[in-house]
Amino acid sequence: MLCRLSGLLTLCWFTVAAQALYAQNPVISLTLKNATVREVIEAVKTQSGYSFWYRESEIDLRKRVSVEAHDQNVLKLLDGVLADQGILAKLEGRHIVLYKSDPAGRGREYQLKGRVETEAGDPIVGANVLVEGTTNGMVTNSKGEFALNVTAGARLSVSFIGYDAAQVEVGNRTHLTVVLKENNQLLDDVVVIGYGVQKKVNLTGSVAVRQMSEIENQPMTHASQALYSMPGVYINQASSKPGSDGATIRIRGVGTMSSSSPMVLVDGMEYSLNELNPGDIETISVLKDASASIYGSKAANGVILITTKQAKKGAPVVKLSANFGIQSATYVPDVVTDPIQYMNMRNQAELNEGKLTVTYNRDDILEYEEGMKHDKYIYPASDWYDLCYQNGFLQQYNARVSGGTDKISYSLGGGYMNQRGIMVANDDAERFSWDMKINAQVTKRLKVGISLLGNLRYNTDPIYGVSTTVNVINRALPIFGTQLPDGKWLSTWLSTPGRNNPENPLMELHEGNTKRQLHRILGRINIGYDLPWGIKYNANLGYVKVDHYSKDFKHAMYTYNPKTLERKNFSAYVSAKDWDNNAINYTFYNTLSWGKSFGGNHNFNVMVGTEYKRYDGKNFQAKKRDYFNNQLTALSVGATMEDISGGSSLELLFSYFGRITYDYKEKYLIDVTARYDGSSKFAKGNRWAFFPAVSVGWRIDKENFMQNVRAVDVLKLRGSVGEMGNQAIGNYEYLMAVLANKSYNYSFGDVLSGGAAIKDFVDENISWETTRTYNLGLDFEAFDHRLLFSVDLYKKRTEGILRDVKIPAQIGNLNGPKQNIGVVANDGVELNLQWRSAVKNFHYSLGGNFCYNKNIVVDLDGQEYIKTFNIIREGEPIDAWYLYQADGFYNSYEEIANSVTVGSGVKPGYIRYKNLNNDDKIDNDDRAVCGNLTPSITYAFNFSLGWKGLELSAQFQGVADVKTYLSGNLAAPFWNGAGVLKEWATDAWTPENHNSRLPILHTATGAPEMHDYKNTQWLYDASYLRCKQLQLSYTLPKRWISKLGMSQCQIFVNGENLFTISPLKMFDPEIDLSSTNLMQYPSLRTINFGFNITF
Repeated sequence: MLCRLSGLLTLCWFTVAAQALYAQNPVISLTLKNATVREVIEAVKTQSGYSFWYRESEIDLRKRVSVEAHDQNVLKLLDGVLADQGILAKLEGRHIVLYKSDPAGRGREYQLKGRVETEAGDPIVGANVLVEGTTNGMVTNSKGEFALNVTAGARLSVSFIGYDAAQVEVGNRTHLTVVLKENNQLLDDVVVIGYGVQKKVNLTGSVAVRQMSEIENQPMTHASQALYSMPGVYINQASSKPGSDGATIRIRGVGTMSSSSPMVLVDGMEYSLNELNPGDIETISVLKDASASIYGSKAANGVILITTKQAKKGAPVVKLSANFGIQSATYVPDVVTDPIQYMNMRNQAELNEGKLTVTYNRDDILEYEEGMKHDKYIYPASDWYDLCYQNGFLQQYNARVSGGTDKISYSLGGGYMNQRGIMVANDDAERFSWDMKINAQVTKRLKVGISLLGNLRYNTDPIYGVSTTVNVINRALPIFGTQLPDGKWLSTWLSTPGRNNPENPLMELHEGNTKRQLHRILGRINIGYDLPWGIKYNANLGYVKVDHYSKDFKHAMYTYNPKTLERKNFSAYVSAKDWDNNAINYTFYNTLSWGKSFGGNHNFNVMVGTEYKRYDGKNFQAKKRDYFNNQLTALSVGATMEDISGGSSLELLFSYFGRITYDYKEKYLIDVTARYDGSSKFAKGNRWAFFPAVSVGWRIDKENFMQNVRAVDVLKLRGSVGEMGNQAIGNYEYLMAVLANKSYNYSFGDVLSGGAAIKDFVDENISWETTRTYNLGLDFEAFDHRLLFSVDLYKKRTEGILRDVKIPAQIGNLNGPKQNIGVVANDGVELNLQWRSAVKNFHYSLGGNFCYNKNIVVDLDGQEYIKTFNIIREGEPIDAWYLYQADGFYNSYEEIANSVTVGSGVKPGYIRYKNLNNDDKIDNDDRAVCGNLTPSITYAFNFSLGWKGLELSAQFQGVADVKTYLSGNLAAPFWNGAGVLKEWATDAWTPENHNSRLPILHTATGAPEMHDYKNTQWLYDASYLRCKQLQLSYTLPKRWISKLGMSQCQIFVNGENLFTISPLKMFDPEIDLSSTNLMQYPSLRTINFGFNITF
């Protein structure tokens, strides 16, 4: 409570401070149609509180003008209104003085200087400034400045992509400032790229962009969820566990056999998506082709650039948002929960296997059926999903205040999230986040910015971990008891094979937990200095501090036979484990940049820079056991030390990089980048690598032959080629690793001495993986930017892939070395289409994207890697499913006798396998590639409908051409004593039903012929189409809320993961596709409502 009160007081203090800053540089919002100048002055006087001094003889107060200003500086507003009368405005104390200036006399040419800037006061570089009716014009420089020879009374036309064009009366002024208003329909027309920004129409690379304002109402608990539906980006959130709900991210396929995760930068610094509040994000850019090459050795898997909400000049703006959601599992396995049906099905399965005796005798079943009517403890009918899962609850709050003057601007934000998961105990997460930025124009040349982004997160997990606990719930039987009123945890009085010491899922959820505290901060200092000759120097120092701490505390656990109350030790001792990980990461990069326009046609920009990164990490853990009770948790209380260990690591990276861009009339475009990286992960002689890239573009719409095609706004052809690297391996893997372990200790002279051994063979010549990417794209916009279409064709080839090489065991029984031996190719196409339009008060939009990626292993130096379920082989996708081919079921013993089988235990109803090589046996030579582990097709589509303040929107997302293999508990019937799904009661083979989907009812452990041979019967199509988001919102009319001091108020209700269409019915198809089991926290469906308020 004190923490939240402190936060509220801090917010109030900053708001008051902001008002004080505002008073020094007044801004107002004003809308007047066809009003007299006198009426404008009176309106300004009323809003600002300033009085006016002027001579009525110099001003035409009856002239009519229209004013549309939002948070605009008063003096700039008045200059615009009075420009054609040659009147200027200045501030003297609490007075605004209007005066007439006549520098050169009318009709006489003189030099006009000026600056073009945004409403926030930032310079606009590259804006077109033209004297109307002439060819006299230029493009603004790196400071947004221009200088033109004009005559008094001239009129300027000023334009820039993404902003509304402005016409400005010069009057007889010698200096003026032009403020361009951002066009809300073209917000994405300026794109963040590596170490800079670029106009979208001039972009020559393939970059996907997301404005967070498009999805700000969604109940996102993890920043990775903001990437759904972006073209070329595959997102798979296999778990929705509070605090551990990050998604797998793949950009244009999988190009390596090590880590395939993209590089993530937040405001130019490497940072974890796990510790970022989605509410702090403003934009996301995903660099998918050679545009990522400027990040060199870490860019092979793509680069994600996140820009957080920035400080903005103007009157203080306060934004508050909150949302509240109810969450439930999208899928849980449809398991048999009737004890009598379960026991009968188990017995039938054993009879089908040819067993003479069954697990549950008839008398016990009859007793149980009768007992269920009288005693729920001895004769339970436990539905463990109902017992262990509940509705979860989510609440999130965000607040931000921003504003400032020409000298200083600020943005201060804070957020809070609390999530109670769907497990009934030890399943929650809490997050506190903050984001503070201050920018100061210290001198005319020097600008300094300071920011602090932080995240403090707590979450609680069951003591045995999420996957183990979910597995225990999956394994629980309906005949297992729950808990007696006196607190004793029950098991069962019935004996089941494979369940000698049955787990009680509720006991494991309640008795002990793992508490985690994760703290990460990003501090950043930015210095910008304008050197002579238009050269700009920029320096950035980033400091990331990571402190992760966790504590495991396991209670002593006992279960009781519900009939006899005999106690059985499940885990009779109490233990505790403390774990801590600390890391300090430094990044320093600085750049020199220069831009010049020659004759208004030839535009050059050059940037060079260096970067230094240092990653320094340490970890420590200790575990003790034999505590007195379940209450004392300190590590010092335990009697027996069970484990103690620790480690440290250091990684260094130094880089040189640069970019040259050129365009001719924004028609012909070229962008050249290069980076030279040196990494401590490789031996001397292999540490440095060069990563060049070039991209070009042709604005066809700028050609003369297109000028009469008025429907076309943008038609651009672009292409790129570039190289990137990957150094995602462990530190110092070129050195022999020596393992010191007590198992290597030896006696020498009756004295025990410490021993050590080399465990790996190494190759000192390992170096970077290198990815070369080619991209050809077309951008098309038409009908006043209402129709947007783009297509990209790409080829990506990764060479020198680092992979463990097999060596004979005779060589010291060592693990094989890592070597650069592999080549992997990814080829694909991306299509993106959107239409948006409006008719009076009604507006709507429709859009979607489709992406296809073909992944192939090109070369493995003659080797192949066969796993239990997968294979890495030349000519196939990475980790393709490699299985025996199921060919229906045997229907008779005669059919079995005339077939090649896997053993003498095969019976009618069992799986029949294809004998691919037509020999006399089923063996490894009969396995074949039969599907992708990663989808080759991803797609999404969306729509929105709006009328006045009411808006309905939806997003759909899907994948196709992807498979998953499911085995283990519930995926296979009665797996090692587990339960069975209801589908086995209706869809299994029987002597009367040969056209079944499933083989004969059996126990997985009793029919190894169907489960020891990993086969396509258990391979499932994991394609799906999901309603990711459906939202209804209403923006209240300003006349309702203005008296409360609000400028905007929106209320909304939305649903996430509302429904899914998929051939996979057993579990949510957005599963960890490589896990081959159901040991995963369920995906969550959310019904959410909330509000956004702006003051």
